[in-house]
Amino acid sequence: MIRLALPSVALVLAVGCSIDHNFLYAQSGDVPGVIDLGDIEPVDIASTDDVAANVVYGEIGSTGNDSVGGATFTFKGTGSNVCVWVDPELLTWDESVSRLSPDKHYNYPDNLRDDGDFDLSAGFAVYYTGSPGEKVGDFAIQYADSLGNRVPIQLDECVIPEIDGATSGGHSGRGAPEYCSLSGTQTGVTYEVLMRTWSVPADDNKLDYGLLVANGKCTDLFGLAALDECLIPTESYDATTVSFDDNWRITGGDPWPDEDTYEQDFCKAANGGNDLVSFCKDEAQTKDCSTEHCFCGDLAADPNHTY
Repeated sequence: MIRLALPSVALVLAVGCSIDHNFLYAQSGDVPGVIDLGDIEPVDIASTDDVAANVVYGEIGSTGNDSVGGATFTFKGTGSNVCVWVDPELLTWDESVSRLSPDKHYNYPDNLRDDGDFDLSAGFAVYYTGSPGEKVGDFAIQYADSLGNRVPIQLDECVIPEIDGATSGGHSGRGAPEYCSLSGTQTGVTYEVLMRTWSVPADDNKLDYGLLVANGKCTDLFGLAALDECLIPTESYDATTVSFDDNWRITGGDPWPDEDTYEQDFCKAANGGNDLVSFCKDEAQTKDCSTEHCFCGDLAADPNHTY
């Protein structure tokens, strides 16, 4: 009779599968992967000057492992609508998603290594399951039905403006501004907002962003800029130059060289301009992108277009 040592085999397999996967994740550094920005007061926004005067700039790192990262903050309900708008570093152009885009103004290569992403959710602070500055949670609570089944109830009140009645949160995609409105907030009640880190730029393992908390709905801000990306300017900083307050808000530092020009040229493309093509050409001719910070991708690696 042949006896199989199944318990030993199982033990060997269990040991063989015990692998540290942390090397797959962006490494953490001097900026934590979970931060809390404290309390932010909603402000009236009527012009781009108002935007520039009230943007909160910040930076967040990677958790260094598979745990979820993100930034939180609170605000007091105003009795009316409140818009949360965050612009993560930097932006992903159409070509990065599809070469079939009908808008030729965006069909040039992008440097994907400098793009990051947040996803927004928000609701009553009392319903937030995380620990601000320590652990990321959500706005789902559980209750047991009559059969003993645990049923989740999603209490996310962060509504994308274009979708009436939706409570899916602000999820716009990598590198794109994320925004959502909270309707009829209760006066004096504390609301928690979570900016869940979805993607940290691979160039320095840090995600910069610009944050705006405004009175009214986010649709009220649409007419202030040609594109969503153009509302909050210059949200990407050279990480070696920045300084922070106790809540990891940026208090000083320098944007990446040429970032203003880069964003302005991108925004001009919305009105038919081709300035970004010239910007990318000039960057390719004057910079060594293997050692210097570049915004555009490799022009020579794009066989579908002639520059």
